[in-house]
Amino acid sequence: MVDFLDIKCQTKTEAFEFGLIDPGGEAPAKLIFDQLNDGIALVQNHRQKVVVFTAIDKCIYIAREDKTQVSRCDGMLTAGRAIVFVELKEKKADWIKQASKQVASTIEQFRASHNLMDDYDHRHAYLCNNRAKKRGLDVSHLEMQRRFLSEYGVVLRIDRVIEL
Repeated sequence: MVDFLDIKCQTKTEAFEFGLIDPGGEAPAKLIFDQLNDGIALVQNHRQKVVVFTAIDKCIYIAREDKTQVSRCDGMLTAGRAIVFVELKEKKADWIKQASKQVASTIEQFRASHNLMDDYDHRHAYLCNNRAKKRGLDVSHLEMQRRFLSEYGVVLRIDRVIEL
């Protein structure tokens, strides 16, 4: 069983807005409160709820039976009965499919350890990228989002701005 609620990987905030970055190397994703345009994702917490960010990639060890690491997303946000899985990318092209696989893998591991459906009423996954060209979702993305919701019970969004 994987402890996705490991306090050493968590940061709490009630900030109105904050950013998420992946500093690279062996450092896990983290919150930023200044220079929000430098963040990969922008989180809007206009109700100023207590939000817990849990760094997953590079902080929570998730291994297969052969001891190799499972692909996982950068982190998750929880606020009351809401959960948001987050993958952060800084690529200009060909990033959505890989990012969705990382989030899906994390959701599968989370479900094996925690009660996703009963514990959280609002379940989202965000694929965030501050470098991708801005464009509307094409039909393939809409279909991918429908399949994701059907398979995982989680609403998939492709957007840099996360609204809580």
